[in-house]
Amino acid sequence: PLRDGRGLELRISISGQKSWSLLYWFQGKKYRYTIGPYPAVTLKHARQIADGLRAQIANHTNPQLAKKQAKAQSDLTIAYCYQEFLTRHLKAKLKSWHEYDRAMQRDFITRYGKRPVSAVTKADLIKMLDHISARGALIHANRVLQFVKKFFGWCIEMDYVAASPAMTIPRPAKETARDRVLSLEEVRNIYNASDNLGSVHSLFIKMKILTGHRRGELSKLKWVELENNMIKLPSERSKNGKPTVTPLTDR
Repeated sequence: PLRDGRGLELRISISGQKSWSLLYWFQGKKYRYTIGPYPAVTLKHARQIADGLRAQIANHTNPQLAKKQAKAQSDLTIAYCYQEFLTRHLKAKLKSWHEYDRAMQRDFITRYGKRPVSAVTKADLIKMLDHISARGALIHANRVLQFVKKFFGWCIEMDYVAASPAMTIPRPAKETARDRVLSLEEVRNIYNASDNLGSVHSLFIKMKILTGHRRGELSKLKWVELENNMIKLPSERSKNGKPTVTPLTDR
């Protein structure tokens, strides 16, 4: 190779291709930093880059290590980190992970999935929430914000990011607790009106009313969970994480 005496080299391969590199020592070890091909990178430009690399070394930064860290960080996209979050956290700890995943895929991943996880800003998230609110889905915007905060909180735990861009964003909409309950007369009317929906839907609604089970628990009911005129749900099928037993009547 051709050298300038300060570590800058022009290396020539067997095939005749030429490339610039900087040979340097850092904390007792020798490193070679590839600058770029010649003539795309001119001598003047190569010298400027080499001077910048030497400045990093003088400031106790290893250019080669910094380059690898930057590449690793750029490989940590939102889509990659979310897939890790989904597999290692959501599916393992949240029974309703499908609902979470559906909202995140539609409004967050499709918008920012290709970005490095550290490149998403507070302004980006506010823009996303404004877009959701603009289509009239204010409560859904609250849920997406809640889900995004949980995602970035996990990223902090995994040391993917140092801080969450969603931390100080307020909820887009004010929510009030639901205190409305159906009267016995209203429940009776719904029970009787369900006869107009056809046998399958009618029976489903009546089962919900009579057993008090959630929609997902009944719609996914298995024959093995019916035993001795009782519905026996295992803990993994119950939202509160506890097994439940519900007696059934003959009619």
